[in-house]
Amino acid sequence: MKTLEPLIPTEIKFGRNMEYRFKWTPLTDSLTGGKSTGKIIQHDHYVEFCGTIKSVNNSSWSMLRSHKLEQDLSEVKFIEIKLRTDGRPVAFEIEFNPGVQQEKYGYMIRMHKNTWKTIKLPINHFKRVLFHNIIPGEIDKENLKKVLRYNFSISDGIVGNYSIDVEYIKFL
Repeated sequence: MKTLEPLIPTEIKFGRNMEYRFKWTPLTDSLTGGKSTGKIIQHDHYVEFCGTIKSVNNSSWSMLRSHKLEQDLSEVKFIEIKLRTDGRPVAFEIEFNPGVQQEKYGYMIRMHKNTWKTIKLPINHFKRVLFHNIIPGEIDKENLKKVLRYNFSISDGIVGNYSIDVEYIKFL
C-alpha cells in the first residue's frame, strides 16, 4: 500500500474561500465538564471565532482547531498570520501528536484590541507546550515533518467574552 507524502502548505485562507481540507471547528472545555462556549462565524474574507470563557475548577479554555491533515513544516522558517483580536492573548499552536492533551508547539500572540495586524512568527521561537504550560527544551525539528493540525487557543484565565478574527496563515 502506497502512503501519501505529507502536504507542504503555503497558505491557509479563511472566510468563504477556505479550502475544505483546512476546515476549522470550535473546541471548548465543555468536553471535560467546563462551561465555556465557542462558535465560528463565516465572513467573506475571514473567520470570526467568538464565545465566552467560564471558569469551572480553575480550568477554562476554548480553541479554534483545524481538521487533521498530515503536513511537513520542516523547511518553514516563519508563519505569517493576519488577524484581529479583542486584546486578549491568543496562543497559536502546532500539533504533531494525535491527542489534544499531548505536547505541541506554541507561540503566544499579544495584540492591541480590535486592530487588524499581520504578524510573522519565527518557527525557532515556538515553545514546547503541555496542558497550556511551557515545558523546558528546544523544539524537535523532526516533529515539524509530521504536523497534524493547528489551534488558536484561549486559556489565559480571564473569564468573559472573547473574539478572534483570522484572514490567513502563510508558511514562509
